[in-house]
Amino acid sequence: MALRQCAARSAAVADVRSWCRAHRYSVDCMSDADPEPDAYGRVTNPGRYQVLHDVAERLLGELARNFAVSRSESLVSDPSRSSGQVRMVQLDPAHPGVGVLRVTFTGFPGLMVKLGQESETALPACGCDACDEDPQELIEELHHKIGRLTRAGSTESARWRRRLE
Repeated sequence: MALRQCAARSAAVADVRSWCRAHRYSVDCMSDADPEPDAYGRVTNPGRYQVLHDVAERLLGELARNFAVSRSESLVSDPSRSSGQVRMVQLDPAHPGVGVLRVTFTGFPGLMVKLGQESETALPACGCDACDEDPQELIEELHHKIGRLTRAGSTESARWRRRLE
């Protein structure tokens, strides 16, 4: 979905250079040089984001073992493609309705992450060659977001209790 949006924005803008600067600011692209215009519609190595699936799987397992949550899995429509289904894992705290964590493993490959009341976040946000998001930085962002949800003292983590408490 994000790639289609990125390509559509790219095609709609007449002044590619100014759009590139605005786009780089909004998604924090790594390069200082303006990407070539066709880079916005091209993804040469989506497999580099497969590591996000592996990391999310480990994190979900650790959270399920260490916190009083229930884990459920289901198939949902793939948000990264116009057809197909992908796996979605949801962790619900022992006290329902607060701080739910939902991770959808997209076919891109990437993740759609919903933490509590926050809006859903796509990792990577785009995936095109122009944006060139670093998988390691995306892993750090995932750890940070989940840490905020489960850390004691946060509003929604009030019911994310460790299993042995």
